Amino acid sequence: MGSAEWDLFLYKLAVDIKSRAVIRMSCPIYQYSRNMINPPGEIKSTLLANLMMVKETRKMAVLPEVEKHYGKLKFFIDGKWIDSASDQIYEDVNPATGEVIAEFPSATDSEIEQAVQAAQAAFAQWRRVPLRDKARYLFDLRAKFEEHYDRLCRVLVQDHGRTIGEARGTLRRCIENIESACSALLLLTKGEYVTELARGLDQALYWEPRGVFLIITPNNIPMHAWSSFVPYAIASGCPVMVSPSKNDPVCLDAIFRVTA
Repeated sequence: MGSAEWDLFLYKLAVDIKSRAVIRMSCPIYQYSRNMINPPGEIKSTLLANLMMVKETRKMAVLPEVEKHYGKLKFFIDGKWIDSASDQIYEDVNPATGEVIAEFPSATDSEIEQAVQAAQAAFAQWRRVPLRDKARYLFDLRAKFEEHYDRLCRVLVQDHGRTIGEARGTLRRCIENIESACSALLLLTKGEYVTELARGLDQALYWEPRGVFLIITPNNIPMHAWSSFVPYAIASGCPVMVSPSKNDPVCLDAIFRVTA
């Protein structure tokens, strides 16, 4: 195989591979062999085997899409789904197929202000919610993730590009974060009291909600990032505003759809 033929083979391989698991296995070899005029036979054999594995995997199983197209995404503000008036509309693309699966707006200044005001109003009430009621809310949140576990996994595959195995691991970690927030709830509420910290001096520590939190999720862990902050903020008595990544906003939309 000459240099030109080898370049063509590598190009076809790069175009053909859709499985991220195979990409991770192939990339170091690809980068090494791309700079070689005539790579060793074992490297060629490995790349060819990876290509054949991808083709066979495609024949065996194709994961059905949850929805072909999710339409224009809305904002969830003050318990209601809001159609945006923004003229800045972006496309969300399935990284495995290159197909557009949703359109999403960039919020206007007035829509941002509406969300801030709604969150601030919620803070005045949520900070005074009793511990047991916050615990019930978090346990119900966990139950929603369990109930819609398969759907959320498949949305993560479709919108982010993970394998189904990776998505299942991510969603299990999300559920564990909610469970951890439930466990931390008592510690975040009861505070501490120390007698005789010094002669004639006692010490008391009280935890108080700070206010509204803004969570901006990165594109690489859209659901995991949500679970790493939102449940703990809720347990602390703080409402949350969430801004999803432009690369995979359907992931966050799906979470609000199944838990709202």
